[in-house]
Amino acid sequence: IDGQLTKTVELAKEINLEFLRIPAGKFILGNNEGQPDQQERIVEIEKAFWMAKTEITNAMFRSIFNDHNSRFIDQQWKDHIFAGYPANEDKMPAIRITWNKAKEYCEKISAKTGLKIDLPTEEQWEWAARSLE
Repeated sequence: IDGQLTKTVELAKEINLEFLRIPAGKFILGNNEGQPDQQERIVEIEKAFWMAKTEITNAMFRSIFNDHNSRFIDQQWKDHIFAGYPANEDKMPAIRITWNKAKEYCEKISAKTGLKIDLPTEEQWEWAARSLE
């Protein structure tokens, strides 16, 4: 794993979760013109970590919770005749998931794979977004 930049984990037959290695580093988070709890500060990510390459898809989420249904994306304009745009296709991002359900998903994937998989912190998310620009 050392030196690898990507890692793939099989969740189910033909359903894989790809990870990217995000390096350690420092950056400035926040804005001094924002709210008091969002003031500028230096954040240090002390060690590299792995983050999913994409959002979790419906197929990935259903590999653990087979009854998940992302339903539709509502239409909110005059004279619409359909419930909305389908949001439940396998390759679409899983939506309508609570934070607690997302944590449970991570716990179940961790148990299944033997890896420690968790949701990213705010700092990890921001650093990953900046690192991959």
